Amino acid sequence: MFHSPGAIALHVGPIAIRWYGVLMASAMALGLWLGHRDARRRGIDPESLLKAAELALLGGLVGARLYYVLFNLDYYGTVACSVASSSGAAMPGAGGCR
Repeated sequence: MFHSPGAIALHVGPIAIRWYGVLMASAMALGLWLGHRDARRRGIDPESLLKAAELALLGGLVGARLYYVLFNLDYYGTVACSVASSSGAAMPGAGGCR
């Protein structure tokens, strides 16, 4: 039987690094590396690809958070200061949000 490693990959001081974050960052890095390699092979400027990828990754992360907040508006309408929280939960006392 397979034993789940749990949600947290490792702790760096007070910060918990979660597996989904490690896997998401690994997928982004692998995609950028493969795209860069393929752009060089096809004779396309790889730097322009990396600039476009920066905007696409940032837009994807912001868009995913906006999507999550909009579909949980009943919660985030009452706890608006936790919209920018990356944990997906309200953090009372953090950053002056109470």
